[in-house]
Amino acid sequence: MNSIAIGVHNLSYAYPDGTPALRGLTFEVKTGENMALVGRNGAGKSTLLLALGGFLDAKSTQGSIEIGGLTLEKSAVDAIRRKLGIVFQNPDHQLFMPTVEDDIAFGPLNMGLEHDEIDRRVDGSLRQTGTEHLRGKPPHHLSVGEKHRVAIATVLSMEPEILLMDEPSSNLDPAGRRSLIELLRSMPHTILIAGHDLELMLELCPKTYIIDDGRVVASGPTIDLLADEPLMLKHGLEVPASLRNGKVQRTS
Repeated sequence: MNSIAIGVHNLSYAYPDGTPALRGLTFEVKTGENMALVGRNGAGKSTLLLALGGFLDAKSTQGSIEIGGLTLEKSAVDAIRRKLGIVFQNPDHQLFMPTVEDDIAFGPLNMGLEHDEIDRRVDGSLRQTGTEHLRGKPPHHLSVGEKHRVAIATVLSMEPEILLMDEPSSNLDPAGRRSLIELLRSMPHTILIAGHDLELMLELCPKTYIIDDGRVVASGPTIDLLADEPLMLKHGLEVPASLRNGKVQRTS
């Protein structure tokens, strides 16, 4: 197994109007790691996730990306997308079928898998996310927390090695957020989490990259970076309350 799950070197990207979004960004995530990616709004977090999935215009992109040992290029996009799954901030962007079961089966079905294999993946994804009781429900009838879990299940049914998560706790109430944290803690995948929920990062991610204006401005142990008040304030962030109160424990 390649020890580097995600490798990015000198990655730059400009929007169609020429505005730079990523500027010579370099970082890596090792296989099996939970890594946090934090930064103010507009820092480039969501754009980076799209770049990793091969969703940006190659003509506007410079630098290199490797996913699971494969270099991201046109001939390898399909293979790379089988290695990683993206969970978007808004679960409604991933749920569009008549029932939860249909949504979870959609990806495997489009991979051309046999029905027995599709059923196995659907059952496994429902079980892993604790959503078996939602199998026959229409997605638009679900709570926000249930939608987040089902959106994750739709990705897990593709059996990726790597999960990219954009603001996974967005709009969740405290109980839903805690449930999500425990779910992510139980997963064996390599996980890159982008967002503003710094308390979640402290619980789940031993290491963090801070990005600002499309650049990596700091990297290191999450607890050390997020406790550095001058660093945080300089890049539009705040020290989490648990660190200010001295209650946080190191992740491992």
